[in-house]
Amino acid sequence: MTCKTESGPIKTGVLACVAAIAMSSSMVAMADEHESDKPEGDAVAAGMDLALANQLAAYGDRNNDALSLIVAANIMSGLGTIEEREGEAESEGSGEAGEMKPEQAGILDRARELAGDNEELIALIEDAEMAGSRGDIAGPGCYNDSVWSNSTDIWTITFTPGSNYIALDGDGDTDLDLRVYAGGRLICQSLSYSDNEFCSWNQYNTGAVRAEVQNLGGVYNVYDLCTN
Repeated sequence: MTCKTESGPIKTGVLACVAAIAMSSSMVAMADEHESDKPEGDAVAAGMDLALANQLAAYGDRNNDALSLIVAANIMSGLGTIEEREGEAESEGSGEAGEMKPEQAGILDRARELAGDNEELIALIEDAEMAGSRGDIAGPGCYNDSVWSNSTDIWTITFTPGSNYIALDGDGDTDLDLRVYAGGRLICQSLSYSDNEFCSWNQYNTGAVRAEVQNLGGVYNVYDLCTN
């Protein structure tokens, strides 16, 4: 069948077509900056997305469908790989540019073989390869630290261009708030009454953001600060 996406019609399977249209629509609707609370059910949604990616990859391999493999790699790129890493507030984020996970790279290698001389598919593969290295220059993962009562921890983290996010997950003892600044300007804040907060934004150049974790409670709070 022929799948009509934002980049034009591409012949593909039904499953990949549905996923490609959904991804295309969500990318068009992406906002540059916004205020948000952490969406409910993030872990469940991530599990469903990973299952869909694995199904698409299996479908693509089984049916020699390059677009299914490309969409699977894009979904995996959005999920990232969460790893614990060292760091502390008031310190500069450091590390090499993030790399695609091995399964993403392997999927895209197989997609390239199937794409042959199809320029549209090759362009999509190149976009997926670029997306695989977006986010925190240290790669996707979590920083673990504690913030004292009625205090604010400040993190400086460098991100590459693209859709980026910071997720805050506290120990449940106090209310934590999250604010993100770029160039001295507030670009996102998440101010719920819990210690689970989420900020996302679209970034056009590689550069550092300032993330502030504010503890509004009377005791310290041990938290994870996670990035894509």
